[in-house]
Amino acid sequence: MDNPPPLPNETQTQQQRPRRGFGALTCLALGCLGAALCFFGLVFLVAIGTFTGDAGVELGSESVLRVRLADLQRDGPLQGGMFLDPADAPLTAAEIARAIRRAGEDGRIEALYLVLDGVGAGWAVCREVREALLEFRDSGKPSVAAGAFLGMRDYYVASACDKIALAPGGVALVNGTQASVTYFKRAFDKIGVDPEFEHVGDYKSAVEPYERSGPSAPAAEAYESMLVVVSNVATTGAVMMYDETPLQGGLILDDFLFDAGKNDMMPSFTQGTVFKSLTGVMNWHIGARKILPRGDPDMVR
Repeated sequence: MDNPPPLPNETQTQQQRPRRGFGALTCLALGCLGAALCFFGLVFLVAIGTFTGDAGVELGSESVLRVRLADLQRDGPLQGGMFLDPADAPLTAAEIARAIRRAGEDGRIEALYLVLDGVGAGWAVCREVREALLEFRDSGKPSVAAGAFLGMRDYYVASACDKIALAPGGVALVNGTQASVTYFKRAFDKIGVDPEFEHVGDYKSAVEPYERSGPSAPAAEAYESMLVVVSNVATTGAVMMYDETPLQGGLILDDFLFDAGKNDMMPSFTQGTVFKSLTGVMNWHIGARKILPRGDPDMVR
């Protein structure tokens, strides 16, 4: 027997399937082509805007370089994007320092004005810009820092200028640097706790507060960058609470670092004891300025 003829619906379906596949591929190809044209067109417009933009600021004679500390916000280049104009990206600290150095050599620039409006970057960035300011100052051109707020980083950078001017109603918060470490070994000994840690290096002292009653020699060495020397100073009273002794000028002699880790006690000094020199770490604690000698060699009488 012959096969029966296909139904009308089945014939129509078989004839339309190839056409549907061809149409989907065509739409996909046209969509990709359109997206590529849009992308390359956008890139072309950005390139046109970049190369036809402002080439820079024209300097005249007797110009003054103005630098804002608030611009020191980052250590590296800004991560860009498709719609970011490179000309609108803020300058890096290296670019600001380079501009300051060039200004010292540019005969058209006669002075520098540093605006004190807050530093958002770290100490390394501040140091880089400060060294550039020192080179500008060595060129013999005047430099002035002025503003309404003076913090630690502001003062550190501005100290490289010839003059610092603060507004009459301005605020200066220059308290100096300090370091404070709490050691728990004696407390652990009282409750029977014996902490155990693996050390990875002599100068890796993160676990020392749990194993020692004071800093190790390598850790104490790190404090040496903060050492100060006080000359010809006398005690103004007997030993007070926490084995602290008052000195002239409101200074306190503190035994916190004295022979740290050796359980040696600082000698007691009577009122009127004169020291030819006291060397130690300067600290500010509980409303008092304190000097922390490391041992007998730091106290010369």
